[in-house]
Amino acid sequence: MSDSVRIARVRFAGVSVTEKTTWTFVEAYDGDGLRGAAEITCGAATAQAARLMAELAARLGQCDIADDGDIEGLLGLAAADMQADIALATAVSAIRSAACDLLAQKRGISLTEWLGGGAAR
Repeated sequence: MSDSVRIARVRFAGVSVTEKTTWTFVEAYDGDGLRGAAEITCGAATAQAARLMAELAARLGQCDIADDGDIEGLLGLAAADMQADIALATAVSAIRSAACDLLAQKRGISLTEWLGGGAAR
């Protein structure tokens, strides 16, 4: 089994937390049945961020992701692209977060360990 992941599909869900606030989450699935989760709430731009994430995830579908830091390069994006577009930045952040979750699972370690923290007890 490879240590990289490929995002096969994404699914979104919203949770109403107050009358005015809905948190939006994404689940990214790889071909091995693993599921990585991330939040993608972005105020008034949340729907746009979710649409962009779905598009970007589809572009990544055939790419092996070995590290979340590879994602911008695989998508051909520069920091300036994301600095100019909050919805795009949120979408990329959510993809990276979900990829971290998937990569940690793939390696059999906790997300805390993947992110550089100590081993879970």
